[in-house]
Amino acid sequence: MSTRPVWAAFSLRFCCHAESLYLPPSVYDATGHGWPQYTTEVRMHRTIALLMMPLLVAFLLVSTIAHAAPNCAAGNCVYLPIARSGTPGTVVIEGQASTYTDSIDYLHIIGEVRNTTDAPADLINLTANIFDSAGKLVATGFTYASVRPLPPNTNSCFDVLLKAPANVGSVQFEKPRYSITSTPVARLSITNDSGAYEPTGNGYDYKIIGLVTNNDATQVKFVNVIATLYNAAGQAIGCDFTYVSGVDLDAGQTSSFSLTTVGRDYSDVATYRVQAQGDRQ
Repeated sequence: MSTRPVWAAFSLRFCCHAESLYLPPSVYDATGHGWPQYTTEVRMHRTIALLMMPLLVAFLLVSTIAHAAPNCAAGNCVYLPIARSGTPGTVVIEGQASTYTDSIDYLHIIGEVRNTTDAPADLINLTANIFDSAGKLVATGFTYASVRPLPPNTNSCFDVLLKAPANVGSVQFEKPRYSITSTPVARLSITNDSGAYEPTGNGYDYKIIGLVTNNDATQVKFVNVIATLYNAAGQAIGCDFTYVSGVDLDAGQTSSFSLTTVGRDYSDVATYRVQAQGDRQ
C-alpha cells in the first residue's frame, strides 16, 4: 500500500485533520509546546481514519498507473535549498531534504526529523513555506512525522505534499511543534527484510518485504511499517508506509509486510530504513 500520488493530497489531509480535529484543547503538555497528549478519543478517530485509508488505496491506485513517473535519476527531481529550524535538545529537521513534482503536478518535500530530547515526542508537526526565485512566499504546506510517537535519538521521515507552484526557489521550515508523551512505545522488531527496484509496466517502484515481530508482553494493534528511501548521497528521497498482513499482533506473534512506493522513478535508491510502530494495548 502506498500514499502516492493521486489520492495522496486527500488521504494526507484526511489523516492529519482527523487527528487535529478531535484533540481536546484543554490538555497541553508540560513543555509548553501547545500540543495535546493522545487520549482514547484521539486514538479512536485516528483508528477510523487509518482503517479507511486501505479502501482509498484499492479504489484510487488504478488512476495513478496511467501517469508517467518522474525520473529522478535522469535529473528530473530537484534538491532545493532548505532552511531548517530547531535547536539541540528538541525535535530538529536533519539532513538534506529533497523535492519532486509528481505526474499530477503535486510537489513532494521529503525529509527527516530527529528527536534529540530524552522522551518520546508525539504529533510532530512540520510546516514548510515555499518561496519563488525572487524570495516571494508562493505556497505553504504541512504534515506530521510518520513515526508516532518518535523515540529519543531516533529519526522519522516526512512528506509535505501540496499543489506545485509555478516558480519554486527555496523551502523554509518553521520550528517543529510537538508534545512530549509518556505513552509506552511498542517493542516491535523487523527481520528478514529486503528491498528492490522494480521497473514494471505499472511504473518504476521500489518494493520492500520483511517480517515484524511483537516483542511486547501485550497485544499491539494496527501495526504498520514506515520506509525511508535514500539516494547515494544519503538524502531522503522517499517516505511511505504499509500495514503488516496480520494488522494486530499478539505478544510474540510475527507477521509479514510488503511495501511498494510509487509516484516517481526510484532507480536512484541506494539504501533504505524501515521502522515498525503500532498501538500498544
